[in-house]
Amino acid sequence: MMKKLLITTAIFEAITGILLMAAPLYVASMLLGEESLGAVALTIARIAGAALIALAIACLFSQQSDHAINVVKAMLFYNIAATSVLIYSKLALDLKGIGLVPAIGIHLILAVWSIVAIQTRSIQSKT
Repeated sequence: MMKKLLITTAIFEAITGILLMAAPLYVASMLLGEESLGAVALTIARIAGAALIALAIACLFSQQSDHAINVVKAMLFYNIAATSVLIYSKLALDLKGIGLVPAIGIHLILAVWSIVAIQTRSIQSKT
């Protein structure tokens, strides 16, 4: 279960990271409904893209490791934070990108999957 979670997370985050680095305006348009970004926002988006690629690499390299559980715990925090920020963006900031609700759903599913994987690992280690 944990290996599939880490591979799935790596794929989603790598794709998003590459898109943020290569085409931040496209991502902003799809995710947030914004058609233009200033130079500062473009720079921050590209740095965020690099960070997502780093998360993807960590997920891929940790899947066969004893430390995989720690990566899953870190990704649980990230997915809860991302879900919260995206929900706030939709409800409080009234952003309306076509990809906003699907992104909320994906991060929520990954967070729940992380919780299940952590609990399953905890139960297995007790037996």
